[in-house]
Amino acid sequence: MIGRLVDRAWERKSFRALLDVLPFLIITGELAFDPDALEGLELLIQTIQSDDDILAWIDYLRLPADGWVGTELPDLDLYASNTQSAFDPLDLLIGKAYAGSGAKGVRLSEEALKKVLKSLKRLRKNGKISKEEARKIMDGVKGLTGFAKGTNLAKLRRLVHKPQTLLFAKAVGSNALRQIYRKSKQLRMSPLTMTAIIAYLETRRNCVLEVDGDKCKTLATKVRTKLDKLYLKAITDKLKAEKFGGLARESGGFFHVAMLALKHLEFEMEELMQAGTGATDFIEIMQPID
Repeated sequence: MIGRLVDRAWERKSFRALLDVLPFLIITGELAFDPDALEGLELLIQTIQSDDDILAWIDYLRLPADGWVGTELPDLDLYASNTQSAFDPLDLLIGKAYAGSGAKGVRLSEEALKKVLKSLKRLRKNGKISKEEARKIMDGVKGLTGFAKGTNLAKLRRLVHKPQTLLFAKAVGSNALRQIYRKSKQLRMSPLTMTAIIAYLETRRNCVLEVDGDKCKTLATKVRTKLDKLYLKAITDKLKAEKFGGLARESGGFFHVAMLALKHLEFEMEELMQAGTGATDFIEIMQPID
């Protein structure tokens, strides 16, 4: 696949196309040489079902991790977030003095991508990502890339590499993602609150012992089977409302989603309190997204 990308770039006489692949090569190289990250790399590979999917990951990892201002995607300082690694593709392709010159953006670090991939572990069934889940994840990845390029707000662009945001995009779809954030000022509930709520529920689809220990309780089967339809109704009600905030049904569907998350959180908290564990266990997934 990488060979075809190189051939395509060569045919188009585009050195820029080759440079755009470098962030993907660097970060996957770091994952491959990090024993703690190999499972995450395997999950990333499981989401790829076509050439378009690997191109989507390349575009996603090409986005500056710190956001950017303006309509043009800036060059990346490929070393700005580099961790010390036994493998560094840049040493084979380009000199360090040249690589960092004139760069405006910071590339995503290995540690940040590890957090994103860790959130996908809970979406596995029998140890693997299903084709349907992979399709939804890639729709989320593509949607976030398009969202980042379509907005002019650097603060929103910094959200695209958050685990919570990818889980939200995967759950509601790329079209709903764009519309919800575009119409954020008209909504009764903040899109960031909606993102945190749905991300929490997505992490409770399938709690993984080696990821969560006993801190996570899987949603009941009858709830999991209806979750996608509940999301669809909640988001559709919002997007179909003629005047956001003006119709009761606009927030009714999502109120049910929020209450489901609250009740499940109360259930988990009660279990943890009885076990003598504090509420700090939920900070990672429910932390402010900024």
